[in-house]
Amino acid sequence: MDLKEQTEIAYKIVKDLNENLKVATSEELEKLALKKFSINSKTIFSTINILIDAKMVFSFEIKKEDAYKKIDKLLGYVVTDFEIIRNLKNSSFSDLTVEYNEKFNKGSSAHGIIKELFPKINQFNNTPLGFALNQSIMLSEYEELLEKEYLKYTKEEKTKNLNNILESEKAENEKAVNKEIDTEKLEKHNKRAEDSKEYENFKQQSRNRSISSILNIYGIDFFFRANLRRYQFKVLITAIEERHIYKKSDLQLLKKLLNTINDRMTKDPKLIDYFEEINLLNRTVSRYMIVESH
Repeated sequence: MDLKEQTEIAYKIVKDLNENLKVATSEELEKLALKKFSINSKTIFSTINILIDAKMVFSFEIKKEDAYKKIDKLLGYVVTDFEIIRNLKNSSFSDLTVEYNEKFNKGSSAHGIIKELFPKINQFNNTPLGFALNQSIMLSEYEELLEKEYLKYTKEEKTKNLNNILESEKAENEKAVNKEIDTEKLEKHNKRAEDSKEYENFKQQSRNRSISSILNIYGIDFFFRANLRRYQFKVLITAIEERHIYKKSDLQLLKKLLNTINDRMTKDPKLIDYFEEINLLNRTVSRYMIVESH
């Protein structure tokens, strides 16, 4: 089975579940891939990441890992089809209002519930209300994204993205001997801006000053770009969660820069090491953008 066939199988598993109003979970994906197609865990998840890079699938966290409570992380996957995502969102909104009513014995709209519960979302981790809340937030964000940037998610564009990635993967396998040299060149290229005096000063200041102080000195745009180039994704997550960054326009700028990072994922090997942090930052930005919209 070649890589193209693997992507077709992974996409079909996710789409079939989505069309039945179910977000495909990492557990279901792993089980179905092994049971129906004899594809192991490592292969199916590396394949689904290709679909994410090709803008054919969205991924988000349904359940956070909690080592103390022995809770494993659970990821959700949805195909980037507007009608499917809208149907899933409407279903999640319905589940959210039901779970909210059962827990608090009062009614509210889905948007009202999201605004009320988002600041304490971690309290509902690994609960039916938490699942519905997470899915409602992320599916709303994805629906809005597909409306605004529909040209990036046409069938033709996604097919082109996938073919480019598959060709790149094939070429990379054929040139495995030169991988170490190519990686070294790429890392040097990514560090070009850090060699400047301003970036050196930024690095020094960041060690000794608070986030708010750094923002006042360098401004939001430079703060974003410097931390992204230095792979400091956790710093950006902290800045958002502590509300140093809260304006919707600033969050939209960061979202745009993150899209560039996502597009580079297959070209910059070092970014793979930060895959989970990048995903978490993407989700954090999306959630706070929704909060600021209501």
